Amino acid sequence: KTQKKKNEAKAFNALLDDCYTKKERETIQTEKLKDKDGKPITLPDGTELTRENLVAMALNWGNSGNRSRLIAGMKMTEQEIQSLFETYMREQDWKFVQAIWDHLEQYGDGVNEVMEKSTGNPLKRVQPEAFTAKVGDKVIELRGGYYPIVYDREKSSIVHELKDSEAVGGAKVFGAGMGSTKNRAENPLPDSPLELKLDVITDHINQQIHIISMRMACRDVYKLLGNQDVKGMIISTFGNVPYQQLRGWVEDIWQAPRGERSELARIVSHVRRNTVAAIMGYRVSTSLLNFANIAPMMDELGAVNTMAAMWAFAMHPQAMWRFVKNDSIFMRNRKTNMDQDLAVQQRKAFEKTNGIKYNVSKYAGWLLEITDMMTSVPTYYFRYQQVYNEALLAGKDESVARDEAHKAAHASVRKVVGSSDVIDQAFIQRSKSEIDKLLTPFYTFFNAMMNAVWEKYYEGKYAGKTMIIEENGEKKIVRVKEAFIERYSGFIRSYLYRFVLMSAMETGIRMMIEEATRGGDDRKKREEWYRRFLRQWAANHFGSAVGGFPIANMAADAAS
Repeated sequence: KTQKKKNEAKAFNALLDDCYTKKERETIQTEKLKDKDGKPITLPDGTELTRENLVAMALNWGNSGNRSRLIAGMKMTEQEIQSLFETYMREQDWKFVQAIWDHLEQYGDGVNEVMEKSTGNPLKRVQPEAFTAKVGDKVIELRGGYYPIVYDREKSSIVHELKDSEAVGGAKVFGAGMGSTKNRAENPLPDSPLELKLDVITDHINQQIHIISMRMACRDVYKLLGNQDVKGMIISTFGNVPYQQLRGWVEDIWQAPRGERSELARIVSHVRRNTVAAIMGYRVSTSLLNFANIAPMMDELGAVNTMAAMWAFAMHPQAMWRFVKNDSIFMRNRKTNMDQDLAVQQRKAFEKTNGIKYNVSKYAGWLLEITDMMTSVPTYYFRYQQVYNEALLAGKDESVARDEAHKAAHASVRKVVGSSDVIDQAFIQRSKSEIDKLLTPFYTFFNAMMNAVWEKYYEGKYAGKTMIIEENGEKKIVRVKEAFIERYSGFIRSYLYRFVLMSAMETGIRMMIEEATRGGDDRKKREEWYRRFLRQWAANHFGSAVGGFPIANMAADAAS
């Protein structure tokens, strides 16, 4: 999916560059159209018409279904809309419109293939309708084309009802997010104007890529979880609640839950994200704490291997980064998946890219990303080379060896530094409630630490040596009794590295920063540095250990 989105971004930007200059792209959303007297053009609902609105209207002119809905929603006649096109549409605008129609068509085959596999029924394709458009004295012939029907959420109560009906759980969730695959109703919805924003294009393309890439995989995993044998094993081992959360995980990967739409929820979300950005962005002290990630790296790779990986990175940082960047889109886009609340949003196609606000936001997490790479890159490279070489020695084909190495390297990075991708998020991070998400500041990293430690615990509890015994004529597999330290040594080791050693390293880094920035000659405090170290270490250790528990993590921060 990520590779497809990368290819799409490249193709879409090339399309835009072929139609518009950089300045035209940046002003298309804000340019207000005016009549010959210099007065803004006003639509029947009172909206002042922008270039973006006009181009979006033209995009809905390529087939009879979109056209009829545009006319009904705007409460204008076909002639009135045609007059707007003839007066204000430029040649480059029509070139862009036809290019978008052609571009969207390429996704039809991929979605159709998925639908045939999953339902047995092909898509009913929308037929384009050719027409001509006048630009001054020039007549342009257009072939028409498909464009998604998206209604304006703010101006239609019916659309709110339709969207709310998609917020379902269970198997029904696989019908959500499939609006582009459903047969269109013959008649327009009453009092439902179309969305006249160009974000509709990228939203639709992302949806198509998601369907092509993820639908079959999510459907198959969901069916697997519904298998009675699999279901019984999970419930008997972990209980029903974890089983239901696992099903919810698959549902959320397919269709991310819709958050609350209230004004309060919007404010809470804004405050939460900006608070995290203020704490983590442009903060040298926060960025330097990433060096403590060597501790979980030791747990994942081993202490000796970690030192070897770090030394190799120090000797050839650029070569190692080039290899990792070329092999992994996940690593190349690391700044977008470091933390859920710090996620860098992809640049919008028509966004201004040279303003102060844009650049402040863009580079806020630069140092944080660089220090994150100091451990994530060598972790990825070492694990990749290790698994790749082992697979070749085992006689596996090179393509198989690369695939296994690629997956193992990604898994190691996720265990060492975490990931905010939906597939890696905890249940509470995927909550619809913004209040719930308030309880998970910086949760991405602590969730990764907690999962890694508990994984070792469950390995000790359920794995281990077994033997076959015969009882009443029946053979049974039973566990061999082992000493506690033998069974849970991995759990203890993981805890010591990820919580005890890491908190000690964080404490040391914090104290060095304090010493460097405090100034003065406080001899007494220097003499008692070990007491302060132990006190801060205890507080940081406690905070890290409960960092994966909502509410408790905030209480621990307050206490420390």
